[in-house]
Amino acid sequence: MKFYITDTTLRSPEEKFFNTYNEVVNYLDGMSQRVYHQNKKQRTLHLEGLGYGEDDRNSTLFVRSMADKFDMGTVRDGRKNRCDITTIVAYQKPEYGD
Repeated sequence: MKFYITDTTLRSPEEKFFNTYNEVVNYLDGMSQRVYHQNKKQRTLHLEGLGYGEDDRNSTLFVRSMADKFDMGTVRDGRKNRCDITTIVAYQKPEYGD
């Protein structure tokens, strides 16, 4: 599965494409530092302090918070589809089948 993020934290907004969810999370860490001046861990602790609950090991809280501000989703058949990528990733497990 291919993912995309429209990064508006750069001087000239760019479309970024990734092959794995971990690449997305790592890139979002850099975006968070540019826009909020907080790395992933600091941002997550801030959100937890605001009452959003604890983040899971899959960085769901962090990624969803970034999705509120930035355009991101999957690419299928060459088209971008804005969606909750954390849910897509959760249902890609073998026990859910095709």
